[in-house]
Amino acid sequence: MTPVQQARLRELEGLSWRTEAQEVELLTLSWFTDHADPGRAWEWAARDARRRRPVNWTMNRELGAEGRADPLDRRLGELRASLPAQAEILGGADDPRPLSALASLASRLGVPLTRIDGAGHEPWLERLAETRSHLRRFVSGAIERHRCA
Repeated sequence: MTPVQQARLRELEGLSWRTEAQEVELLTLSWFTDHADPGRAWEWAARDARRRRPVNWTMNRELGAEGRADPLDRRLGELRASLPAQAEILGGADDPRPLSALASLASRLGVPLTRIDGAGHEPWLERLAETRSHLRRFVSGAIERHRCA
């Protein structure tokens, strides 16, 4: 994000009320860095900013608070119990959120983590073929394991 974009994002975040255009701009600025492909990042973020509503700003603030405890820590047992027999975490290797957090969650849940190289926060968008191929292998393997059980 350029210094101009950072300043504009701070300005938009500071408004107590935003027009629709300002909200789309704020979300686009907030989300374009989620993508590994800088050539398409702005386009994808702007599209999503027009479609993904409403945004739960309170929850985002709580999840983004520095020094916070992992919000899943208190519910790991419940989450683990609700997982299907075959589960896996899929993440983009170039997601700006630390992949180490997904690796830690996968470890604590006892499930594998698959990283999609060249993808950011939405691997199915940036690396559709690789994501589709992995999901097909995963589903085929789960069906085969179920058949053999």
